[in-house]
Amino acid sequence: MLHFRSKEWYVGDVHPYYRDGKLYLFYLKPNGIVRCDACFEDPAKVVCGASVLAVTENYHDFSEKELSVPVVNIVEQDGRFYSRVGEGSCLESGDLVHWERSKSYSLALDRAQFPAGARDYALFYDDDLGGFRSTMLAYYTNEHNGFGRGLDCAVGISGVIGEKGDGTVPQRVLLPLDNRGRDLMRSLEAECNQMLKIGKRWYLLTSLARQTVHWVGPLSYWIGNEDTPIDQDDFTHKREYRLDGEDLSAAQVAPFQDRYYKFGWIPMNYNGQEWGGHLNLPHEVYQLPDGRLGCRLDPAYGRSIVKDVVSWDVVFFQFLPPFGRCVLGKVETNFGLRACFDLERSEKTGLILDQEKGIAVELDREKRQMRVVQRDQSGMFCFSSLDLEPDTWSAPAEIHAIYDEDIVEVFLNDRYALCARTDVFCSGNGAGVFCDREIRWIRSYTLQPPAGSYRISDR
Repeated sequence: MLHFRSKEWYVGDVHPYYRDGKLYLFYLKPNGIVRCDACFEDPAKVVCGASVLAVTENYHDFSEKELSVPVVNIVEQDGRFYSRVGEGSCLESGDLVHWERSKSYSLALDRAQFPAGARDYALFYDDDLGGFRSTMLAYYTNEHNGFGRGLDCAVGISGVIGEKGDGTVPQRVLLPLDNRGRDLMRSLEAECNQMLKIGKRWYLLTSLARQTVHWVGPLSYWIGNEDTPIDQDDFTHKREYRLDGEDLSAAQVAPFQDRYYKFGWIPMNYNGQEWGGHLNLPHEVYQLPDGRLGCRLDPAYGRSIVKDVVSWDVVFFQFLPPFGRCVLGKVETNFGLRACFDLERSEKTGLILDQEKGIAVELDREKRQMRVVQRDQSGMFCFSSLDLEPDTWSAPAEIHAIYDEDIVEVFLNDRYALCARTDVFCSGNGAGVFCDREIRWIRSYTLQPPAGSYRISDR
């Protein structure tokens, strides 16, 4: 399988960091198979256990080490690495492997502003102010922990944190979350937040929990104005965008050279909220001219997993309910499928990944969505979906799907990425392309581990 998980456990919340041509993936180890809401019934049931460091040079072969402390977002300063995991002092390391408590950059929560506490602190460097700052998921009320009624919370942000000091740093609300009238179990909760500067803009990224069947949310982002410091911008009234669907949980974006890469975990259960799963394939995140973010499979990695490419003949069409006009063909178990078609006038378009089981990728013009579904006589079940911008339908579309055991990853026009866990393992039952307009070309290939010559350091 191309999608990484430890031999003994699944991958929890991930925090990627690139250094010297390697990916250092810090993740939380799931504490057995436990529902995300189980801790509200019994506080002893926590979904995560120890912290693990997995290091790779090719996104396929990982060496792992359990850590004594949880390491999250990392900032480098004068050859030392710093991470924040809560109130008080930071963690510090000289090699990214061995970590110890540090008295540097302490931050005490402003309890007058956030009386119900905070979590998911994320350290970052603000180059506009020239110092370390931190975001956090901060609470006004938190009924689960006995602080008031409901779940009133926000993404908070600190001022510049002094390297030495008592931690009394100004803090404010960066993004309030409106949970008025919401059921407690469906209230917005901004987990795994981070501030990231790409080009001339700051971006706020977070995963809004409690909104999907998996509990842990997909990656949302808000766009800052060009050449505008964080404290001079207003993220409260900005539009929320998504970088993936509900089946990529708690994702984070990490810079590498002049590029950015997104990693999260694909849930172990297609229709439940058990915590943890498999790591997604490397997604490159890039900036569009208007500030929105595009996402694609890393091109070099994508080339390295291709074996035995087959070009399909598209002159013969069949009619296959419920998909309609199709070109069908044979595939090997665990495969990739690419196609290009006329999307401008098409009403019904997509890929069939398992003809017998009805696993498919659909582009829905009316709802402006890309989704991974299963269709049979009883109807349709959606595993994961992503909203598309209206201009998607103004040009030909190139779509690329990877079916790796029971995981599907889809990439559209090198701009959209969508992960999905299905309930069907890839069996090579036949695949195809359906479209009510012109199908320009189709190619399939067999998946292979990244070629031995592929290295992250070559990027």
